[in-house]
Order: sequence, then C-alpha cells, then structure tokens
Amino acid sequence: MAKSAERVRVDPTEIRTELERIISSSTFARSDRARGMLRYIVEQELAGKGDLLKGYTIAQDVFGKSDDFDPAMDAVVRVQAGRLRDQLASYYSGEGADNPIEITIPRGTYMPHFSYRGDAAGAHAEEVVDSLDFDADTGTTPPITQKPSAVRIEPDQPVSPYIVANVRRFWVVLISIVVLLLLILVNLQQITSSVPEETSGTSLQQLILWGDLLAQSGALWLNRLYI
Repeated sequence: MAKSAERVRVDPTEIRTELERIISSSTFARSDRARGMLRYIVEQELAGKGDLLKGYTIAQDVFGKSDDFDPAMDAVVRVQAGRLRDQLASYYSGEGADNPIEITIPRGTYMPHFSYRGDAAGAHAEEVVDSLDFDADTGTTPPITQKPSAVRIEPDQPVSPYIVANVRRFWVVLISIVVLLLLILVNLQQITSSVPEETSGTSLQQLILWGDLLAQSGALWLNRLYI
C-alpha cells in the first residue's frame, strides 16, 4: 500500500543550504544584523522553537540587549525585521530568482516560512497526491484511518523580566497619581474654607490646572508603556 498524502515539508538540509546561499549573497554582504537575525530565526524554527521567537528574546540573543530591554521603547527588532523582509524580497527577485527554496518572514510574526519554488514545487507536489491501494474485487478503496495526535505538554515558561518590571511601574505610577489627587482635594478643601472668595478663585484654578497636567502625564506614560 502506498503512503497516504501528507503536507509537503521542506527538508531541513535543503533549508540550511538555502540559508547559506542567502547569507553569502551580495544582497546581504553588508548587512551583519540581517544575516545574524535570519540565521537565528531559521535555526530556532528548525529546532522546534519557532513559537518562542518574540521581540524580547530576539533582542537579547541577536542584538545583545539586557534583561531590562523594553520593546515598547526600543523598536530595534521590529525595524530590523522589516529590513530583513525587504532584503529577502530583493534577493529572490534578483540573485535568488532561480533558487528551488524560498525563505520568507510573514508580517505579524518572526517565524520564518519555507516553501519550494518553480520546478521543485511541482516535483514535491506530486509526492503528496493521495495514493491508496485499490481493491479490484470490491471496486473500493480502504477507509483512511488517522492516528490520534499526541498531546504536547509545554513546560511552564518563566515570566519575562520586562513584564515584571512594567507591572511594577504601573502600580507605582497608579499609586502616585492617587496620592497626588488626594493631596489636591485636601488643599482644595482648605482653600475654599479659609481663603477669601476673591482670592480662592485663582488658587482653585491653579489646582485644577495642576490636576489636569498630572492626569495627562499619567495617561501619556501608561500609553507609552502598553502600546
């Protein structure tokens, strides 16, 4: 009985050969960061760690960032990923136009995608056409049976220091805003009860202005932290 159909999977050896072709090309000759990032994400994917390819880990492992790296404040990984996508597109429209394999990085992710191209794509597509034994006596094909998929249990991942640091910052800023608002309210009560009416208006306006500035500053900080 012939093998049943299965999804085309690019051979890891062929992927690494294509990776070396890209890295040694003139398109990537002057791009140390692009070469380093491409090699890292390809090797991580081939090692089965593609789901761990996040901006934080790439920043540390490829660009040497410290544990307190903040992706919201430093866009180095996003910028380099965009440049890498453009360079790959340029490479496959020029030097690599006839290559049998293509490596791409879909937008919205850092996980690379591997696919056959041209004649190689047609040859490998033929390998996955459904092919089942035919029973001449009954004129039927045997039913397809599927084995239950194994359940993969992922180990608990440690909480990112970046997330821990930002949670602490959030609470510090929130508590600071609440305390300052309480002080403003207390001062407001003292002014309205002890200061003559003609001067309390000016002081009240100043307190309102300070409160507004405080609220705007807190909102701006939180916006930079989580967007």
